[in-house]
Amino acid sequence: NEGSYSGIIIPIVDKILQQYPELQFQQDNTKNHTSAFTKSVIAAAGLRVIEWPPCSPDLNLIETIWDDMKDYIQEHYPKVHSSYKKLREAIQEAWESITHERIKELVRSMKA
Repeated sequence: NEGSYSGIIIPIVDKILQQYPELQFQQDNTKNHTSAFTKSVIAAAGLRVIEWPPCSPDLNLIETIWDDMKDYIQEHYPKVHSSYKKLREAIQEAWESITHERIKELVRSMKA
């Protein structure tokens, strides 16, 4: 939700971007990311956000990775929702199942 995104994710991103000032923050256009409250938190942190067109999952490879992870979890852990700890472990395992080759494949699939 908006509060946890602004209260947890934005501070983590801020710490990372302080270490790497040449980077910019990218997020999609969900309501939690574009609300006035979230925008005020981002502005207060001084984060540079990449402007992103709405409804453009084809331009954001993480959307495909998230789909891959959801498929992995549904296949390997169909009843994982019973425990936060088990869900967290399943998500970590799903993330680790994404290979460098898969990421390269997705990058190569983008039209120049």
